[in-house]
Amino acid sequence: MSFLACIGHLMEETGLHEVLSTVYAPNAASNMLQGKAVLRAVRGHILVDAALIMLLLSDIFRVPLPLPESDTERNRDKNTQDEQTETLSTPYESELNVNQVDALSINKDTAVQLHGVLELEAASMKELRNNLQLQTLAEVFLQDNATLEDILSAGEKALVLLYNGSSREGLDELRYRLFCSKVAVGTTFVQIHTLPPTSAAARFHSMRVYLQVQEWMGLKVAMDPTDYGWKLEHGILVPVTTDLPAAPADVLKVIRCTCKSGCDTKRCSCRKHGLECTSGCGECRGVGCCNSPLPSFEIESETS
Repeated sequence: MSFLACIGHLMEETGLHEVLSTVYAPNAASNMLQGKAVLRAVRGHILVDAALIMLLLSDIFRVPLPLPESDTERNRDKNTQDEQTETLSTPYESELNVNQVDALSINKDTAVQLHGVLELEAASMKELRNNLQLQTLAEVFLQDNATLEDILSAGEKALVLLYNGSSREGLDELRYRLFCSKVAVGTTFVQIHTLPPTSAAARFHSMRVYLQVQEWMGLKVAMDPTDYGWKLEHGILVPVTTDLPAAPADVLKVIRCTCKSGCDTKRCSCRKHGLECTSGCGECRGVGCCNSPLPSFEIESETS
């Protein structure tokens, strides 16, 4: 009889099984206390605990988890990478060294992506193969001495191309045009992530892309990430999404109340700011409360 089986026999009526059952499955606890497949059970629980710890640390420190790949997936990824390298055989490829070609390829572990637009990764590689204008813009990110103005201009133009925009319009104009188009033909509200990023958001994204490409190619000079679209929060680098407010100031300053007690005190945000309640208020809807506008009645004069 194993050591654990002896303990299980001696402590059979002590409630040990019930305590272990709060952590492990009842059958697993029984097998452990009976000495059956102890090593397998303990090893399995250790692996589960290790996996949970990795998930917890990944969530706290924002470290991506390594995903196991099957032989089929590994071979497919290798073939895809080889195919991407072959498709980069463009008129300017002879001017690029091996590091530059690798930098143009998609790196799954460290690639910079636009928030909410995962499909753009595949689209960008497909367009890069066939679009000479996009290839020219990509060269800017390969230059170790590119100016910030060139980086931002190339990034915005590239994104306009990827969203099938006109070369005569910027991202903000394209975003507005596509929004109006979706509103005109759509039957539901517009999913904001389907629109191109704003010009402000694209600026920070382009800076991060440039920094990432230079990292892949091997930095000749040290580059401060906080100068290229990143910021430090609690000792962790996080991307700067934009430097603009979420909405225009006029929209953000719209005042509405959610009073449930008649809007008769200064606790009402509308009354506090000297405004009458409107239909945008949460509860009163601008009617029937003490702060609602008085109805206007037109009294017809009697004619004799």
